Amino acid sequence: MDAFKSHFLDSYLANGLGSLSKRDIEVLLIYLLDEYGLVDGKPLKALSNQSVSILLKAPNSRIKALRYEATLKYTPNNEDLAKSRLLEVIAKSQLDSDKRRIGLIIEDSFTRNWLQGHMKDHGLVFDGSFNSEVVRADADQICNVLLSIYDEQSVNTFREKIAQLRQSESKLSFPDVKKDFLKGAIGGLGKAAVGITVKGLVSLAGG
Repeated sequence: MDAFKSHFLDSYLANGLGSLSKRDIEVLLIYLLDEYGLVDGKPLKALSNQSVSILLKAPNSRIKALRYEATLKYTPNNEDLAKSRLLEVIAKSQLDSDKRRIGLIIEDSFTRNWLQGHMKDHGLVFDGSFNSEVVRADADQICNVLLSIYDEQSVNTFREKIAQLRQSESKLSFPDVKKDFLKGAIGGLGKAAVGITVKGLVSLAGG
């Protein structure tokens, strides 16, 4: 808790006592709780918005909004963070039964808005009609978007192996295909990877 207290006081007093509004203080607190946790020292960033909502006794929508603002305000490099968080999303993604569409569940508003911008740049419609946190798109189109974000070799291999999955005799599984992509993509990010490891991503990919 010492790090939490020190960080809070430094930020709270940076521009003088009382300079932060109630909203600013809440944004700061959610950021620090995600980073340092409560008294048990376990960062809350690993928990879903709903779990944090229950823990802090605040509406889900409020937690989601505060986390979004905290990311914008306190993350040194938003682009690197979004790339890293998207890899976690891809690790947990699902391939439709026809093996042509990929489903992504993106609870984090910051990452979802960031990806939505990239999809629009590629002429893709962000379909959130069923659930704003669920994105479903053609696998090839998703790969086109990924090419503008991650290294070309990893994305092209991902595309090729998804195509192989569509062949009835293929022995590949989508978790295995994801793992190969994730290992290459995180390697391509290098030091720009934020809060993720190859081991963690592979674990999320399942299989």
